Amino acid sequence: MVIATFRRQGFVSIVALLMMAVIATSVSGCKTARKSVIRAAQSLKIIEHTTYRPPHEAPDIYRRGVATLNKAEFAEALSIFDQFLQDEPASSWTQAATLNSGRALEGLGRWGEAGERYRRVILACEGIAPKLQAVALYRLSFVHEAQGEDQKTVATLNDLLNRQSQLPPEIARAELPARLAAAYARVGNFERAMEFYQKAETAIVQLKRAAQENKQGRQEEEVPEWLPRTLYFMGTMATRRADWSAFETELRPLARGQKYLLQSAELGENPWSDRAAQDLMTTYNELWLAVQNPPAPQETDPLLAKRAIQNKQWDRSALVLEHLQELKSRLAPETRAQENETTKKIAGFIADLEKKIWNLLGERPAGEGLTAEALERKRRVRGRVVSPDSSLEKKFLEGARKQLPTDDPNI
Repeated sequence: MVIATFRRQGFVSIVALLMMAVIATSVSGCKTARKSVIRAAQSLKIIEHTTYRPPHEAPDIYRRGVATLNKAEFAEALSIFDQFLQDEPASSWTQAATLNSGRALEGLGRWGEAGERYRRVILACEGIAPKLQAVALYRLSFVHEAQGEDQKTVATLNDLLNRQSQLPPEIARAELPARLAAAYARVGNFERAMEFYQKAETAIVQLKRAAQENKQGRQEEEVPEWLPRTLYFMGTMATRRADWSAFETELRPLARGQKYLLQSAELGENPWSDRAAQDLMTTYNELWLAVQNPPAPQETDPLLAKRAIQNKQWDRSALVLEHLQELKSRLAPETRAQENETTKKIAGFIADLEKKIWNLLGERPAGEGLTAEALERKRRVRGRVVSPDSSLEKKFLEGARKQLPTDDPNI
């Protein structure tokens, strides 16, 4: 469905270009031209490199690009891949390099350009390199999310459910359901959201258990190399600017997503742990920025208008505080004892933002000097922050915070 949409939008793949060239030069009829296109496409022998470790036979410049990308040096990685694509526009590694250049553009926040690269890969790999095509489609879902296209995100990820066999196991079993759950939460389908969160939770435990069993007495790193990365992608929210009019929508995935990001940060394995911590702090900063910058009041009475905005600010800051306090409660004491610099940074950030929120909640109502009322409001909030929404969304948010029964204390 998604790929059919690309065709309607007029995107041209390498295969399509080959077809036009063959048709233009062929003198043997349509059937012969079609066979020539297929042979030409197959001769490309697209390398389906979808991992973060390039094989030894990869070109040196490609290996250097992946290594730079893995260090989150996005501008340098993009320069390397663009140079490779300029030098090798039609090699076996071209599509893998295009995919990775899209990842570099993501890291730079250039979402539209990243999406164009992924669409090129999706079309060029159709019928030839299904694994590379599936990963490009997965990355395209991040672009849709970052651009606020939640319905497209849901559609793209649902398309991928039929391609799970083409994805790496940690993506297919853990990342994909977690990200689909977050997308369903944003569009208000909380029942489906909880269903996919449960699948993701179960899968990550099974994957960790399998990794332990596969060691078979060999001396390997205690933390599987895929784990901090998978937890990061399970929780990251493709940071986008929070909007006042859709504040609760942006907040919905945070209850579950911040747990995965914190777990990635606590592992202390960079660059993923640092990226997880940064995403956490950026998400909260965007929410706080939205609280502090409400739209201009519409009421004709300036005082009533200011009070209405102020009440909404209090309600929303209380919701942010509730999530923030939950995050604080998840900071493991043993992690702090190990002086994990990443989680120490998160702890300091939490303390600073808590102070700002309490200051806002302690403000006097517009036009009044009722300090006692402000203090009473703070007392109620400090005891237990409760969303004023008593609908299914509230039930979802409560359920999203519950610990699922697993045999792994870290999940």
